[in-house]
Amino acid sequence: MNRVLALIISVCVLAGSVIAPMSGTVPADSPPQPGTRADAPLMIIKNITHDYTWGTNYTFIYIMIDLWVEADVTLTIEPGTVVKFDPGTSLHVRGGIIADGFPSQNITFMPFIMPAAPMDWEGITLENATDPCVFDNVNITFSSGGIACWGTDAVITNSSISSTQFYGVLCGMNSAPLVRNNFINAAEWTGIICENRSDPDIRNNRIELCYYGIVCYDVAEITANRIENCLFGIVGWGNSTISANEIIHCRDGIHAFYASPIIEDNVIMYCTGNGTRFFHSNATVRNNRLAYNFVGMDINYESRSILDNMDNNLVNGIDITECYRVGEKDTVIDGLFIDSGWSGGYSGSINAQGSITLYDCENVTVRNSTVLNSMNSFFVSNSTFTIYNSNLSNAVISQINLDQNATGIGFNNSVDPDQVRIGGINCLFQTFDDLKVMVLDYYHRPLQNATVVVEESHLELYNVTTGLDGLTSNMVVKDRTVSDAGVIYSPLDVYVYAENYSFDPNPQTGVYVSQEDLIIFTDRGDVFPPSVVSYSITNGDRSFPVNGTITFTFSEPMNRTSVEAAFSFTANVTVTFVWNEDNTSVTFVPSQLTHSTYYTLTLSTGAMDLWDNSIEDPLAISFTTVQAPGASSGTIMGVAIAILVIAGISGFLALRMVKSKYK
Repeated sequence: MNRVLALIISVCVLAGSVIAPMSGTVPADSPPQPGTRADAPLMIIKNITHDYTWGTNYTFIYIMIDLWVEADVTLTIEPGTVVKFDPGTSLHVRGGIIADGFPSQNITFMPFIMPAAPMDWEGITLENATDPCVFDNVNITFSSGGIACWGTDAVITNSSISSTQFYGVLCGMNSAPLVRNNFINAAEWTGIICENRSDPDIRNNRIELCYYGIVCYDVAEITANRIENCLFGIVGWGNSTISANEIIHCRDGIHAFYASPIIEDNVIMYCTGNGTRFFHSNATVRNNRLAYNFVGMDINYESRSILDNMDNNLVNGIDITECYRVGEKDTVIDGLFIDSGWSGGYSGSINAQGSITLYDCENVTVRNSTVLNSMNSFFVSNSTFTIYNSNLSNAVISQINLDQNATGIGFNNSVDPDQVRIGGINCLFQTFDDLKVMVLDYYHRPLQNATVVVEESHLELYNVTTGLDGLTSNMVVKDRTVSDAGVIYSPLDVYVYAENYSFDPNPQTGVYVSQEDLIIFTDRGDVFPPSVVSYSITNGDRSFPVNGTITFTFSEPMNRTSVEAAFSFTANVTVTFVWNEDNTSVTFVPSQLTHSTYYTLTLSTGAMDLWDNSIEDPLAISFTTVQAPGASSGTIMGVAIAILVIAGISGFLALRMVKSKYK
C-alpha cells in the first residue's frame, strides 16, 4: 500500500513539472533558456529586484500587479516586446528601464483586456530613478497616463503615446527629461505637461487631438513641435522658451499667463479662437507668424508691457505693434488704412482688442482713416481720444469698445453710436457732427441776416445770423451720448427769426444731426393780414362835400378786385376807384351825393392783399353831406315859428285848465 501511494505522489510531481510551463505561471526570474520560445505569456506577479530582461521569448509580458522596478535595478525590454497590463495596474521604476525598440520593432505597452479604452491601465511612472531610463520606439496606448517623470531625467524619443486619459508625458518636479520626435495622440487632458521645478527639453514632437497640447508651469525648452487639432496648443504659466513650433487648427495657439516666457519664430495658423493670448504676462515675443486665425493676438491691458518686448511679429502680414499704442499723448493718427490683412487674402481679425488699441493714452486724434474687418475697430482703455472723418466698417463686436476709464468723441458720422460698446466703468462716448442752416425767401433766394437759434432741451447752443448765401456758419452739435446707461439721444430745436417772413414749421424740432446736417427754412410768402393804415374822412363827419372823395391807404399792396368788391354804400351811389401805382392806396370818387344826406361806407373782410390775406376786421364809416346853398336862414325861421306855435298852444291849454278849476 505504501509503495502505491509513493508511486502516485511521484507521478503527480512529474505531471506538475510538465504542466507549469504550459499554463504560463512562470516566475518573473525564470526565463526560458536562450534560443527557445515559450508558447505562453510571461506572467509578472512580483516586483523586479535585480537586473532583468523582457524579450520576445514569450508571446507577451503579462503584468498582473502594480509592478515596481526597485532602486539600482535595471529592467531591459527588447525590441518587438509586447507588455500587457491588467486593469488598474501600472509600472513604477525606481531603478532604471531601457525600452529601446527599433522603428520596425516597437516595444508596446497596452491593456490586457480588449477592446481597450483609456484608463484600462495606469501607465508608467519614473520616481527618482537611480539608473538611466530610456524609451525609444515604444508604443503606449489606453492608459490613464503615458510616462510620468518625477525626479528623473529620462529620454523619451521616437515613440507613440495615444488614447490616454490624462497626459502623454508628464515632466514632474526635479525632472529634466528629453522628449523628442514623439507622436502623442488623443490625450484627453494634455499631450505633455511640465510641472513646477522641471526643466525638460521638448523638441520635434507631434501632438494631436488633445485638450492641451503642451502645458508648462516652469522653465522648459519647447522647440519645433507640431501641434494640431487641440483645444489649446501651448499654455505657458512659466518662463519657458517656446520657439519654432507649428500650431495648426487648434482653438487657441499659445497662451502666456502670469509669466514671462520667450515666444519666438512660431507659426500659428487656422485657429478658431486666438492665435496667441497674453494675460498678466511680460513675455518676449518676436519673429512669430500668425495667419488665418479668428483672432491673431490677444494682448490685454494688464499685459501691455510686452509691447516693449515685441519685434517683427506679423499677423495676417501686418506688424502687430501697429495696432497698439501705449502711453502716448497729443498724438495725431492721420490717413491710416488697416483691414486685418484681408486685402492680402488673409481671413480673421488681427487681434482681440481693436485694429487701433489705446492703453493709457491721452488726447489721441484719429482723422481721415479707414479701419476695416476688425474684432473692434477701436479698443480703448484708460485713454481719451477723438475721431474725425473716418470710416469704420465690418467690426465683429463693435466700432468702439471702451474699457475702464475711457472717453471719446466722434465727429462727422465717423462712429455709429449703436456700434459703441461699454466694457468697463467710467466710460463715455459722444458723437458730434456739423450742422448748417439755410434760410430762403418765398422765391428760394438766399435770405441774409435771418437769425438762427439752435437749442438742446431748451438750452441755447447757438445764436447766429445768415450770410449773403443764406447760410449760417458751421455749428458743431452733439448727436448722441453712450454710457453704461445706454444710448441717450440729443434732439435739437432750430428756430428762425426774420421780420415780415413766415416759416412753417418753425421751429424744426427733433433734429438729429447724424441724419440731417443741413436744415433749410423757406419763407411761405406773405401770410400776414393787411390793414387800413389811414382814410381821408372823419367818421361822423356832418359836412362832407357832395363832390368829395375818400382815400384809403393800406399797409401793403392790395388785390384791386377784392377791395373794390368789398366796398359798399348805404345808398345807391356809383363809385369810381382810383388806385395809386403800387396798389397801396385807393380813392373813392362818388358820382353824385345828395346834400344833407346821411351815408355809411363799409369795407368788408373780403378785401385781400396780393397773397389773398384778408383784412382781419370790417370797417364802417358814416358821414352827412353838407346842406344845399341858401337853405340855412329859412330853416332857422321855420324852426322859430314852430317853437312859437307850440308854445302858444301849450299856454292856451294851460289857461283853460286853470279856469275850469275855479268855476
